[in-house]
Amino acid sequence: MKCSNGWWQALQLWSDLQAVEPKADKRSVSVLPQRGEAELAAANDLLSGRRFDEAVALLGPLVGGEQALGGELLAGAQVLLAEALIGTGDLAGARERLAAIDPRSLQIERAELLGKLLDFLEAADKDGSGKDGSGKDSSDGEARFAQAAAHARRGAYGDALEQLLELVGSSRSLRDRARHAMTTLFQFLGPEDERSHEYRRRLQVYL
Repeated sequence: MKCSNGWWQALQLWSDLQAVEPKADKRSVSVLPQRGEAELAAANDLLSGRRFDEAVALLGPLVGGEQALGGELLAGAQVLLAEALIGTGDLAGARERLAAIDPRSLQIERAELLGKLLDFLEAADKDGSGKDGSGKDSSDGEARFAQAAAHARRGAYGDALEQLLELVGSSRSLRDRARHAMTTLFQFLGPEDERSHEYRRRLQVYL
């Protein structure tokens, strides 16, 4: 999983706004780092390195219990924890984390994106094999869509995008659904990701 910096940009915006708020003591010009900022930056690095279990262990105490953060830092921790849980395969846990985010938070846009990603990932076969309910190989569109979701759940986003692109070009019934799934993956991976750039270009052929 390659993490987007969307949540971090929102958090930085909040920090900047806090820094420019008028202070009662105008002699105070230094801005101390907020508790939790270092931990969230470390968690982001863990996610970038696909060290999901370590990220979950780091973030867990920051969203509940005595060490829980507040405000935008809490929302940032919840978003990161949801991404980490997706990485471990705990989609239900990720849903629970997202549902707890304050809808007024600056992180809500990223949370909504992760919700769309979960909608796609949940289409995967339980065993990730791309087989239908009878256990036999199936080549129909739904099975291929499920196979694409299974690729994404394993972090094989290039394979997922390739499968979805084939559906866009070959399945009338699933064309829009596959295109929307591709758009979600583009947004999740971010515009700097090479796969986003390549498959956006290839998708234009069918639009």
